[in-house]
Amino acid sequence: MTSPLDAAYSSVMSGVPVRQAAREHGVSRATLRYRLQTRQMPKSTAQHTALCLYDIHYPHEDKEHIGLAIEDAKTRYNIDTVVLGGDIVDCESISRFGRGHDTMPLREEIDYATIELGKLRGAFPKSRICYIKGNHEARLQRYLWDKATEIATLKGLTLQEQLELSQNNIHWYDNDQLKREHGTYFRLGRLNILHGHELGICPRVNPAHRYLQRAKSSLMVGHIHRSDTATDRTIDNKVIGCECVGTLADLRPEYRPQNDWIAGFAVVQIDADGYFRVDNRKIIDGRVV
Repeated sequence: MTSPLDAAYSSVMSGVPVRQAAREHGVSRATLRYRLQTRQMPKSTAQHTALCLYDIHYPHEDKEHIGLAIEDAKTRYNIDTVVLGGDIVDCESISRFGRGHDTMPLREEIDYATIELGKLRGAFPKSRICYIKGNHEARLQRYLWDKATEIATLKGLTLQEQLELSQNNIHWYDNDQLKREHGTYFRLGRLNILHGHELGICPRVNPAHRYLQRAKSSLMVGHIHRSDTATDRTIDNKVIGCECVGTLADLRPEYRPQNDWIAGFAVVQIDADGYFRVDNRKIIDGRVV
């Protein structure tokens, strides 16, 4: 089925004015103009292109922002990889923090998240999907070790099994385990992909700079629910950088309606030699900027 944006694009290509085509097919003129511009650009030299989605916190996600991120990425890029950068689920009911009246029981939260992850697979049926473990994903294993040590290692009790990731062909990555066993974190080319908690800090001021100082290597993180960028050059003239990616969770949750969070997502293009380009996008007032 042809999407409204594709139909509007075809109308313009056949001579219909942009304003008229946008109105007739129910799309914004800005989005249609961007499609016209990008379709006329030379093809990218990227070997792989990854959409990176951070801090969704099912069931406290912002559905509109997730939809905007997916639509924008699929419109402008040929996405072959989707990275879920951690804290995709919340596991609020087994948190050490206080609960609210809207706290969903863990079984219901897992069932809900499983359905939503299935929808994501449907949006990217041919793409590789990689799920990075965040600090919220760690809550289930920690809870079992604290409350039910005797059964903590039984088959079927891991979060990836509960979420049925293998059924949706979603690959699970535990960065702490990767670091212990292989000495490196998950990477896209030369870019380290972390959730952010792995480095033991949660900076609120100049977060990209702080993460870069701690890592001393190029990296992308979420965790802090803010968008930020920093670059530096090492003593041996190696340029490194950090991209902090915004959240796709509800920006006004009941437990903290006043906060400094920024909605966003990122797209990473990776060349054959491992060099990369990051398009770190924000979502402001319902628009991708």
